[in-house]
Amino acid sequence: MWVYLNKKVSIPNGLRLNNISWNGYHGWIACAGEQGLLKVLKLETKSDSHHRGVTAPTTLEFNQTLYGHIAKNKVDQSQVFKVCWNEEHDKLTSSDANGLIIVWMYKKHKKEWIADMENNRDTVVNDFKWSSDGQKICIVYEDGAVIVGSVGGDRNWGKSLMVKLTSVEWSPDGRYLLFGTAGGEVWLVDSNSGAKLHSLQIQCVERNQNTSNEIAGIDWYDGREGYPDLNAPTLAICYKNGRCQLMRGDLDDDPVLIDSGMFINEPKWNPSGTILALAGHQEAEPGKLVGLVQFYTPYGNHVKTLKVPGNGVKSLTWEGSGLRLALAVDANIFFANIRPEYKWGYFSKTLVYSYTKIERPEHCVVFYNHKTGQKFIKYIKRLLALEASSDHCVLLTKTETPKESYVIIICNSIGSPVETKFQAVEPKFVSMTKYHVIVSSDCNVYVWNYRPKQSDSNLIDVYISGSHKKNDENQYLFNIDENKIRKIEDEAKLGITTTSDAICCIFANERFLVIARESGIVNVYSLSQSLTFIGSADIQTRAQKIAVNSDCTKMSVIDINGNFNVFQVSASPPSPEKKKKKGMQ
Repeated sequence: MWVYLNKKVSIPNGLRLNNISWNGYHGWIACAGEQGLLKVLKLETKSDSHHRGVTAPTTLEFNQTLYGHIAKNKVDQSQVFKVCWNEEHDKLTSSDANGLIIVWMYKKHKKEWIADMENNRDTVVNDFKWSSDGQKICIVYEDGAVIVGSVGGDRNWGKSLMVKLTSVEWSPDGRYLLFGTAGGEVWLVDSNSGAKLHSLQIQCVERNQNTSNEIAGIDWYDGREGYPDLNAPTLAICYKNGRCQLMRGDLDDDPVLIDSGMFINEPKWNPSGTILALAGHQEAEPGKLVGLVQFYTPYGNHVKTLKVPGNGVKSLTWEGSGLRLALAVDANIFFANIRPEYKWGYFSKTLVYSYTKIERPEHCVVFYNHKTGQKFIKYIKRLLALEASSDHCVLLTKTETPKESYVIIICNSIGSPVETKFQAVEPKFVSMTKYHVIVSSDCNVYVWNYRPKQSDSNLIDVYISGSHKKNDENQYLFNIDENKIRKIEDEAKLGITTTSDAICCIFANERFLVIARESGIVNVYSLSQSLTFIGSADIQTRAQKIAVNSDCTKMSVIDINGNFNVFQVSASPPSPEKKKKKGMQ
């Protein structure tokens, strides 16, 4: 995934922002800040033959300041802390430090936002959220009071929980509410009565009096774009100290734990629930803060870090397409473009790509021949990776329990499987050449020197049932720390499965395999006759993409900060010296 900043909008008079929210259905952007600041913006995209989609230039199509939180005498102006959209009914809700809550609606004939309803308990509102269907809103106050109301303004119920509440979130089906307390606890309550059902088991932070476990936010993906992976966590509970817990539900006793190493202000899932973004800052040196947005998969794998100018990212929000972010930083709104890692490849005049449908749990894999216009569609469960080369493509999936393993399926241009393998290495990184499939986890590397046989349309059903053929093709397995390459049979067991210097990317062509590690060490292997180690080099940066030319004399690297470098590589084994040839910042 690639993320980069592309636009900045400054707030007049240098008023600092507290919160920002993007209406995913209609494109409205609401931002809240100090001195009663509340604005609604809308971007207009100007596409042409050279720029389309997120790359097209944008201008402000709509810019309105809402004055409901600004006192007439301009003395008692209040901080506006929170804005939230009801996307189903196109309403905006805002709250300030004095406890005033305003629901706004858009008048099309006037082309402006006006106040529709107001409520004021004279108590600080710490959080509020609309249910995913837009029918109910839950408001939590600093004194422990909770109010659940309807979209029409009726009060469904209210009660005091006699504890300071900081956060609230709805379950995807709207039956339950999650409340975060000032002590770091998370409670599950019935949304119809407010009765407490149980406390969630929190494992990412320690519970003692000497630690501050202030909750930064709770975000539960509502499933609006389906669930590509039914086993993936969808509930994110994040603390300001940088610790996060990703759960598959409120009763998950084996959550994914994250230590982001940053101060978190706000967590947000993207619209498809496949990426979690954490907004906040790090202290680069005493007294100097660096704004950061970190991106993680539902399984806790770090994908990308975006550095943002300013004193930290106060709030973030996703566009409805999931291809853009808006960030509240000091008195500015930064917009960032997202380039996801799509599963696709090209081989033998055929474009192969995958996508998900809301109504189906499987991935839809399309084989499109651009010469003939023919399409062949396959539905694959638990698709993890897709690569292509020469006359074939490879699909990697995971079998069902109780005996879990990873499956490599080689397909031809009409989607028919021609060969399959079962192996134990988790496919975090995958590469394919004309005769090799390389699969890598954090520390183990599997290499299959395949020879595709004639097509067998039943092989997809074969791998699901667990029966498969053994053959004489060479398979290799090695641990990146030990670097002892050994030939293996099908489904060989792994030894060491952890490392302190994980693999961060791989590359392979017809002759060479290149493996980069987080420390900057790059290992080079020969694929010509058998798999053999050639040597290593230290490029002193963490690579995100790496490639070499055909004779392995030039190596290009894009690191995690987006810097591109080309290195000269010596051909003399076993320790090729590297020399930096060219760099572009």
